[in-house]
Amino acid sequence: APDEPRYHIEYAGVLERLHRLADAEQEYRQVIRLDPRDARRHMVLADLLLQIGRPTAALTEYRNAAAIDPGEPYYKAQIEKLSGMP
Repeated sequence: APDEPRYHIEYAGVLERLHRLADAEQEYRQVIRLDPRDARRHMVLADLLLQIGRPTAALTEYRNAAAIDPGEPYYKAQIEKLSGMP
């Protein structure tokens, strides 16, 4: 199961609930390495990065998500919001 994205997603969720956010970030990054073409996975990582105060990194992941799924309004809204930050 180490190369199964679902395993890492589930584990990352557990880590988030335990407030081990740096560890959760690493698990989400592993998911993206295993399956880089799933926009939702970039979004989940971006949401976590926002939560831990890393808006520039979050913006990169929202842009990655939007490049995969340009029709999703949430990605566009987040990009616009974060692009307007000082």
